[in-house]
Amino acid sequence: MCTYDLNRRLELEFAVDSGRCEFFEGNVKKQVDWTRLKRLYGGQITFICHGAALTPTSIEERKYPGEVVEVNVMGTVRALDFARRCPSLKRFVYITSDAVFNVPGLIRGQYDTDRDGPHIQPLYATTKYTCEKIVERYRDIFSNLAATVVCARFSDVYGDFDRDTGARNRHNAPYHICRRILANLPVRYVGSLDGYVADCIFVKDAARAVVAILAKDGPTQSFTYTISLGRPVTLREILSAIPGALDSARTSKPGEIWDVATEGERHHLYHKPYNLNSDRTKDEFGWIPQSPSRVLPGYLARLRASKEWLEIKQNAAESPRSSNL
Repeated sequence: MCTYDLNRRLELEFAVDSGRCEFFEGNVKKQVDWTRLKRLYGGQITFICHGAALTPTSIEERKYPGEVVEVNVMGTVRALDFARRCPSLKRFVYITSDAVFNVPGLIRGQYDTDRDGPHIQPLYATTKYTCEKIVERYRDIFSNLAATVVCARFSDVYGDFDRDTGARNRHNAPYHICRRILANLPVRYVGSLDGYVADCIFVKDAARAVVAILAKDGPTQSFTYTISLGRPVTLREILSAIPGALDSARTSKPGEIWDVATEGERHHLYHKPYNLNSDRTKDEFGWIPQSPSRVLPGYLARLRASKEWLEIKQNAAESPRSSNL
């Protein structure tokens, strides 16, 4: 198992002493680490789930654009080259993102200035789409990957272990709302309570979907699977699922700091037919995601019971969001 910074926490969570997990520390940019991983474990590896990526804010994107491309694109190329040399490989899942729908012209039709507004194409979305096509090409040209490689497009994932990693410092509405409530602070929002914030998927549901794809015997029916709730979620729905959140919510005035913003009607969440439809994943693997109202109370309770909640209280007060992040 390769992770950013969770080795010790996952050791406790998954009881590594029982032999269920082994950890390897490496860097996706360094071929020497891939070579070392191949030497140690290459013959034993049967399943690979590759999701290593930088998810930069716009400020971070300007600071190190080349690093984003190097990690997200070339890290994936190295993972594919590693995978095709694993003799026991049964499945390779590339974790991509609903960010590919945010940019008109990539997947959801041609760009239209009148319809889509200013043309913005963040590096994260660009690199994710680029890698989807690279993964598809590897599947075409290497016979041992033809029935092995698939892409899994996540919608906004929230839940346990969500945190700043240095690689992923952007977070979604449930993350910000829960931390404001834990800190006894109001939830400040821009937009409408009945506006969409995202298609939000609970992390354990996302994990169940990936495991189902990995574990399927033989070829999958499709190359790309969407792992999503399958519908957009309003700000009111998320706030109503968390005790006290709706009562604490207040609108932010122009120029004020905010925690959550709803999307405008030009956003892909409003497009018909809904482009984050997860019926293919549900039908093939018998997978059913849970609604925010079912999982958010438990998520908040686990945060409150953890040793992190005091740190959360401090960070929630000191780390406001604004529209330029």
